[in-house]
Amino acid sequence: MTAPRIDALVAIGDNLSIDTASTGPHRGAASLLYRNRDTEYPDFKARDMVTRDPAVRLLTLGQDGATARTTLTTQMKRLPQVDDPVLVVVTAGTKDLLALTAGGTPGVRDEEGMYETLNGIFDEVARHFSDAILFLGNIPDPTDGNAPEPLAAFNAVIADVAREQGAALIDIHGHFAGHGPDAGEDAWLTLALDPTPIGAHEIRRLFWQALMDY
Repeated sequence: MTAPRIDALVAIGDNLSIDTASTGPHRGAASLLYRNRDTEYPDFKARDMVTRDPAVRLLTLGQDGATARTTLTTQMKRLPQVDDPVLVVVTAGTKDLLALTAGGTPGVRDEEGMYETLNGIFDEVARHFSDAILFLGNIPDPTDGNAPEPLAAFNAVIADVAREQGAALIDIHGHFAGHGPDAGEDAWLTLALDPTPIGAHEIRRLFWQALMDY
């Protein structure tokens, strides 16, 4: 499989795709998609964007703790104007879900708000990038089967927006089933809905497969 030419990888949104304290530097999903750490993930040696094209750039706009709303109001202000081909990966909604179920920074509170906010993010992406491949990740279940009520509704909205915006839906929720915080040392996710190092690797796996399938 041969992926299309891409000049830049742009990571937007929340903790699912960026480097965090739970993953360590250069170990978030976007960082690993950009450049694999061969000694830690030898099965992905040469399966990264830099190996395909050493000139590719990484632009990480995602922020620790970002809600969908702060992604729209803060990160979109930092988007550059780019005419070259880019891959844009968006993960948003985990911290909004966490705020509704466990407290935290207030975020989007219902399906309508999530729909409008995600579409606003993609509208801004379209204004800044004339040639973009779009990925949109959904929200994993931190409870492995006892998901809080808003999760299914938010993920349904995310699927709708992906379809309407022409984005590939990255099914983090389905892939992470059975690997929540209760999985102990093998957990892919923390209680704060942050990926562990293996979780970030698995999200990268989904991104890479989607890129190869494009």
